[in-house]
Amino acid sequence: MSTMEFVDTELLHKSNGESSNDPEISPSQGLAVLKELWAAGSRFADLQREYAGRKIPIEKIFGALLGFGDKPDPLADIKRQLEEINAKLDRVLAGIQEIQKGLLGVSLLSVYLDISDSVFLIEKYAEALPNYVGGDPSVTDADRKDFAEKLLGVRSERDGVAFCAQKLIKLGPNNTPLLFDLLYPYITIGVTAPTSFDCFLRGAFVFRFVTDVLMKGMILELFAAAVTGDQAKLSERAEKVTKKYRKWMRTLVDNSFLPFAERLATLGFLDEYMGRHDTRTDANVPLELWRPAPRSILQSADTVVARLMGYSKGVTLRVLANVAPIAQKVPASKSSGAISPGTYEWEIVGQTVDAVTRKPVTLTKAEVLDKMEPSAPPFFQVNLKGSGSMIAQHTSRARISFMDGAPVPPGFDRANLTFLRYEFSLNGAPDRAQFSFAYGNPPLLMSTFPLLETTWQRIYIEDGHRFPEDKKTFKQAVLDMNPGEFDLPAEGQLSPVLVPYAYNLFGQRPGPR
Repeated sequence: MSTMEFVDTELLHKSNGESSNDPEISPSQGLAVLKELWAAGSRFADLQREYAGRKIPIEKIFGALLGFGDKPDPLADIKRQLEEINAKLDRVLAGIQEIQKGLLGVSLLSVYLDISDSVFLIEKYAEALPNYVGGDPSVTDADRKDFAEKLLGVRSERDGVAFCAQKLIKLGPNNTPLLFDLLYPYITIGVTAPTSFDCFLRGAFVFRFVTDVLMKGMILELFAAAVTGDQAKLSERAEKVTKKYRKWMRTLVDNSFLPFAERLATLGFLDEYMGRHDTRTDANVPLELWRPAPRSILQSADTVVARLMGYSKGVTLRVLANVAPIAQKVPASKSSGAISPGTYEWEIVGQTVDAVTRKPVTLTKAEVLDKMEPSAPPFFQVNLKGSGSMIAQHTSRARISFMDGAPVPPGFDRANLTFLRYEFSLNGAPDRAQFSFAYGNPPLLMSTFPLLETTWQRIYIEDGHRFPEDKKTFKQAVLDMNPGEFDLPAEGQLSPVLVPYAYNLFGQRPGPR
């Protein structure tokens, strides 16, 4: 079963305590979900009364979020909720939390009121469309022209589908869609590592609802472009419409949906981002190969995006910002001596140097990504075994922070986790094909990213005393000296994460684990 099917039905129902045999949730029901949330309706007020003086369990909040049914006056519900909050200001901590949620509910309501007419209009036009494409023989050419002009906004811009669709992805102060700026923080309140995947599914469901509305808008505009104007320029008009909606979709994906999933994934940073390795040991003393997390939020999110963009199978490579070494000290091994128990660790001797010039390295983490990002062609490419190379279809940059409660490994900043994304469509590649990553811009590599050399001293520690032993020097390239080979999944996505100047082996192959 694909990830999209999980998002639409089975896991969504299970997370709400329902059977997977329940009817599939429709877009109109999805709108009711958002309406319930944005109105901060009576369900939340009921929960506040039930849990007076206590913290509301997050699963109860999610249960209220996913309940269906319209309210006659959502504004009355939000006023009632705020009155409840004002009456409980003596409970300082709980009161502050409820005020924050209440204010966010008001903001969400304002967004809903702003776009609800747009959603209604697109839905209305989508329902009417079959009659104008041949479903009703009484519809004349003049009727079709009149309908197309409404879609194009000839009579009134506010009736134009493009005007309405653009309101759905209206940008907020952070240049991200305002809807998700408000919604995603709301549904991640109190999330923990065990509940992070269920939270992702809820966010993916809302994202899917909005993209469905935009897809309807694109179909309507394409129809209008096909039945009006100069037919010789039909392809040109259709391409213009398609590009516009793809750009809007990219805005949602790159600035909202993927950052939402990537922040949730930091709750399982070791599995999701580090290939199930210990950061300090593997990034400085390379030992093992990268492998995906058992239940990966990153891979699931990338699958949603790939299907939306038309990739039946593909790879999304994330490249974290790093210059070796990640940590100044790393654990080595424990002494088994019964008389003098102690521990070993590796400690850097001197500075990391350019392996050719022998000069100290001045390259910083931020500079690594700053120099890779504008590369044309993209800095990394995929090499398919026996089939040549492929460049990325799309690149983007993420600037996120770790989730509250997420473990932050040595060498990473909780407030700033920055990386590049490289999306590869591998639709034409055979199933289980082997591939590896390679440099897509060798001139930039040779002029900017030297081979680094770091020398480590093995230290034995016992009762506060330090005894130096042997030294070892590691050479580290921006891409691994032996990058290994991956297996392309038969269907879906693979989402490896690369730490530049780190692993000596990167990939699921060669050799058994």
